[in-house]
Amino acid sequence: MFPATSFEKWLLAVGCGVLVLAAATPLAAVEFSYGDGGDGANEVVYKFTPETGTLDDLEVVYRSAGGEFRFRPAAGGGITQFTLAGEIVETADRRHEVALLRESQSRGWYKAKFRWSFEGESFNFVVRIRLEGKTLVMKFSSGSDSVILFDPARSEGTPDVKIVDIPYGHNVLFSNGLFIATLLDPLASDASQIFPTKHYLSSDSAVYAPWAFYRTLSDGSRNALRETVTVTVSSEIEDTFYQPNNPVSPYRKLLSKYLVADLWRRSFTDYLEDIGRLVSLGFEDIFTVLHVWQRFGFDNGLPTTTPPSPRMGGKRGLREVSRLCRENGYLFSLHTNYVDFYPNSKSWQPRHLALGPDGEPIEAWFNPSTQGQSFLMKPSKAQRYARRVEPSIHEKYGTTAGYLDVHTAILPSMKVDFDAGVKGAGRQLATFEHYKKLISYVRKEHGGPVAGEGKGSSARIWAGHIDAIEADPRSLWQEIEGVKATEVPTIVDYKLRNLHSLFVAHGAGYFVRFFKRNGSYSHQQFSRYMATELAFGNAAFFGRAYFDQEDSSELKRKYAFMRLLQGHYLAGEAEEILYLVNGRYVRLSQALKELLPGLAKRRVEDVLAERLGMLKVEYSPGFTLYVNRSKKRTVQVVENGVGYELRAGDFLALNCGAPIAYSAKVDGLRREFVCEDCAAGTPGGTCG
Repeated sequence: MFPATSFEKWLLAVGCGVLVLAAATPLAAVEFSYGDGGDGANEVVYKFTPETGTLDDLEVVYRSAGGEFRFRPAAGGGITQFTLAGEIVETADRRHEVALLRESQSRGWYKAKFRWSFEGESFNFVVRIRLEGKTLVMKFSSGSDSVILFDPARSEGTPDVKIVDIPYGHNVLFSNGLFIATLLDPLASDASQIFPTKHYLSSDSAVYAPWAFYRTLSDGSRNALRETVTVTVSSEIEDTFYQPNNPVSPYRKLLSKYLVADLWRRSFTDYLEDIGRLVSLGFEDIFTVLHVWQRFGFDNGLPTTTPPSPRMGGKRGLREVSRLCRENGYLFSLHTNYVDFYPNSKSWQPRHLALGPDGEPIEAWFNPSTQGQSFLMKPSKAQRYARRVEPSIHEKYGTTAGYLDVHTAILPSMKVDFDAGVKGAGRQLATFEHYKKLISYVRKEHGGPVAGEGKGSSARIWAGHIDAIEADPRSLWQEIEGVKATEVPTIVDYKLRNLHSLFVAHGAGYFVRFFKRNGSYSHQQFSRYMATELAFGNAAFFGRAYFDQEDSSELKRKYAFMRLLQGHYLAGEAEEILYLVNGRYVRLSQALKELLPGLAKRRVEDVLAERLGMLKVEYSPGFTLYVNRSKKRTVQVVENGVGYELRAGDFLALNCGAPIAYSAKVDGLRREFVCEDCAAGTPGGTCG
């Protein structure tokens, strides 16, 4: 771990426990290492040389029988922009002076204190480093408000580098057979905003880690630097995954059996027809979400929502919808929003608008239908306004669950209040805390689960704090690049291993976002959407496309399959995740090692989407699921001597080795099978 000098050994021997060296005699380098690979024969060495105080000081050395591989995971990174003497200084320009003031070691932490000076002014900051498992943890802090930008910059010396965009997770870099993740912990940051990046600079350099911005508050000040950087290098991609320290939703078990009916109609009579159709079909355990019902209509006049829209049927109409849901044991929720504040709201209060660094109110959602411009409500006031609305909704309309728009679909960084007069001003972490408390309040008020809008980019932040989300798998960069959710590679490991047990994600986003088109959809498209839900272990989501079908065929098909299958995979844990690559079922790390080398960067996502499209997931206890989410391949699966031909969108589910549901060609005939006796059983039992 730390190189031990004779002086250090003497200090420890006499019981000081702390090593302090003068700036004139720094340690040459501090090394942290662990054994990589199944037998630990290879070695990962994180080597920090305290010269500049930037992440340029960090080098990774990978030692194996084949030799050494050296690279920098965050070259040019760390504090990359700061202000002194009235100027904004770019660290890369090297116009500042660097002094290493002291080093010390205590309780497993290495500590270095630096001073940066420019034009007669200076600021100090501290770097603390230790190894936690296979991850190097680096904590940067300063008492000064000089830092403007902190970012891990780029990789260097990473040949044939590829960025793997993990659904519901984060970027992982691949180079020379290794997986590399450099992350900023958003829950240990005082930054204003933390945003992901994704950009290739050359064949051996990529920008792939989040950047943290320290923006000015309305009074011109900034928050002081506090960032935690984690760097993980491993031959196994699972080692690099960020594990959120989130709670388990108190409704996780309950929601594992519920299927979501996501309803958008123009009248309460229309809602009665939709829900009545579900009842007439014999559907049970439905979580209904009514999106359009508000006093001024959808996305208008918020946060005012009551009384219900008179044009839609008013109080009586909404109560009839509620009664129908409750009589049939359906969860009943109404869409609310405490992010967007509209000037025509009955609660309009300009002093409760979030301010930007310029001291002006921050614009939020623009409603193109009404031409109404909303403004960002101070996150610190969200719960205050919810207290005016949610108790009335629950008391008058018998809600048994809640639904919050926007809050969990965004990174907290997107909704920050820079008003210097507010506690936590300019901190994305303050937004997270306020919205987290809001969710807890709404859950308590309705006495049931709270669902929310969701995105792949924010899922790991909110999982468990929210009980359920509408689970569009796309990352922020995939959205920016215009990627359809249907084109996202079926890399399910992060979702199933790190988020699955915390909450229930449902669906894979709205059909219009999934396919990037409106209108009617084919059976193949419905099948592909359901295959995505199955692959990622998400609960069923019945969006508008299902209710627009006159014959209800896709409603009935999906309900029959998903009610049985999600009860199994949401009750278990993924024990083995395998992908069919080059004729063999292999784990994700091996699959990527076979597919990525030599692949053109522009083709990475397209190739992974197709080549990782056929997977096999084994859940505890004894549940196995094959899903073909490729677009072109037809795959033969043999279980217990029976052959199942799975074309695109098909699947096969087995419990304790016996088939319980499938959509496949068997004995030359296309068949769709659901075990009716199995549906009455209890998922999660043991195999005898």
